[in-house]
Amino acid sequence: MPRETWLQVCSVAGEPLEQDSSLMAHPAKASDHAVKRLIIDSPLERFLIKNFMQYFPEEGVLQIAPQLWKELHYYEVVDALKSADEQISYYITRHRR
Repeated sequence: MPRETWLQVCSVAGEPLEQDSSLMAHPAKASDHAVKRLIIDSPLERFLIKNFMQYFPEEGVLQIAPQLWKELHYYEVVDALKSADEQISYYITRHRR
């Protein structure tokens, strides 16, 4: 999720979505390098190892491996995108309670 999107989500939520000790509790204060390190070093590392994701550091791009998308049917892609949107919405709303 690009920084601008995360900042927008945080402003809509009206409160931090992460614990105060988290780097992303105050995303505007986090450097680009720190955010990239968080993305690469944390949970996504296992996806990189298993070749589920690809990271191109020179371009700053992280993407789902093309071979995974090629194996999916159209309805599976739509379902995956819908599920991702639902998870993001759930993540945001659980912090509003």
